[in-house]
Order: sequence, then structure tokens, then C-alpha cells
Amino acid sequence: MAQPRAIDYLIGGVSSSCAVFFSNPIETVKVRMQLQGELQRTKGFVGPYRSPFHALYLISSKEGVWSLQKGLTCAIMYQLVMNGVRMGLYEHIKNLMGVHNNDHAIRVEGESNMKVAIKELIVFSKRVAAGAMAGAVGSYIASPFFLVKTRMQSQSDAIPGVGTQHKYTSTAQAFKHIVKHDGGILGLMRGSTAAAVRVAVGGSVQLSTYDTCKHRLHATFPEFFTDPTSVKLHLAASMVSGLAVTTAMNPFDVLSTRIYNQPVDEKGRGQLYKNPLDCFIKIGRVEGFRGFFKG
Repeated sequence: MAQPRAIDYLIGGVSSSCAVFFSNPIETVKVRMQLQGELQRTKGFVGPYRSPFHALYLISSKEGVWSLQKGLTCAIMYQLVMNGVRMGLYEHIKNLMGVHNNDHAIRVEGESNMKVAIKELIVFSKRVAAGAMAGAVGSYIASPFFLVKTRMQSQSDAIPGVGTQHKYTSTAQAFKHIVKHDGGILGLMRGSTAAAVRVAVGGSVQLSTYDTCKHRLHATFPEFFTDPTSVKLHLAASMVSGLAVTTAMNPFDVLSTRIYNQPVDEKGRGQLYKNPLDCFIKIGRVEGFRGFFKG
């Protein structure tokens, strides 16, 4: 029997929102590091932040500890909306594709290893597709919150400016300013395409690798992971999934941050990047491969 969909949305959104208070300082550091040296040659460039730990120290000492929580309101709203939609839709889309939580390749008597491997690949591919679609939809809907969050986290009066400084005084003022000066309601959707790709990649990798790793670890090491619902199995699968999603997602994260934070002209058009592809080309041409893994 299908589970109620409302509880999937609620659990996904609330659990992610609670974690934001602890992760937001790291997010602030990441945004600053992704913006420093924007469209400048990596060789010979010296930015204000030498490492994540140095950035944490510099921001807290120069701007105050609470500055690490810039954009917190929008960060919470983004997680509530994006992850609520993403995690709720993921299960729903999987069910529509005919993939359920206990669906794994079960060997039929006389079946070859190749056929079992193909069945596993099909199930895995469907999970990847479900994760990508759910992530893209959730991110697109929640994009305005991420836009304001990114711009507020980049702001600094005490440290030499990193990226465009938008000088917002509050979350409400930021939304009003964007609607009035940055292209109206459509201005709030700036960067939403790049964000959808970012979370589609992250969602497909995260949700699918977590499901698959949990199954494979339990099947390969049954004497250690005796209970498929144990905390240690969930922790191990989460660690592998986290490493995979961070590596796959970071280049798209850099693109999103740059497009969100770029200045716009009087018609609401970006002054640095025309679109995600243009942003990708410019970063690669000027900053090189390492530019995609800043932060």
C-alpha cells in the first residue's frame, strides 16, 4: 500500500531545515571561497581566504561570529521547500517507475551473473533518474531563496569585497530590491536553471548511491551489517554517498553561486555571464579546472 505523500514532504523538509543552523556557517565560507578570484587567473592570485579554516577565523574575527549565519532565514526556507519537494517526489517517482525500497536484483535459479548485473543496473538507473527529476523540480521551486541567501552570504564590509556586493539590509529588503530593480518577479528566478542542474546532479548521485551502497554493504558484509535498518549501515552508506555527491556537485555549485551573485544591468541582464554554459566556458578559460572546485 502506498505511503501518505504528505509525510514524505514534511519529514524531508523539516529534517533538512534543522541541520541548516549547523551547516550554514560552512555554506557562508563556501560561497566566499567560490567567489574570490572570480574570472581571474589562478596562478599568482592571492585572495583574502587561504583555506576554509582561515575563512572561518577571518569572518568571525573581523565581522563577528554571527556573520557566519548570514542568509540563515533563506537557507532554512530553501531547505524546507527544496528538500521537502525533492525527498517527497523521489519516492513518488520511484514508485511510478516501478522501483520500490526493497527492489534489488534477486537471482533466479539458473540465471547468469551478467543478467543479475543488468537487472541491478536498470534498478540503479531508475533511481538516478528519479533523484535527478526530484532534485531539479525542488531546486527550481526554491531557487529565489537560494538567490537571496547567496547574495547575503557574499556581503562583507570588514573584509575586501569578494564578488559583487549587493548591500542588502534584510531578507525582506533583498526580495523587494530584486523585484524592483533586477527584472521584476522573473529576477527572483535568476540562476534557477543552473540551480536545477546542480541539484539534479546532486540528487541523482546522493539518493541513488545511498540506496545502492546500503544494499551492497548489507549484502557484501552481512556478518558486520546484520540489520538492514541499523544506524551503522545508514552511517556508512551516508558517508560514501556524501563523498560522491560533493565531488559530482561542486562544479555546478560554483556555476550557481557565480550566476546568482553576478551584477545585472538596468534591464535585469547578467553583466558577467549570459547563461550557465557561458559561465562554464569563462571559468574554464580563465580560472582553469581548479576554478570548478573552489570551496
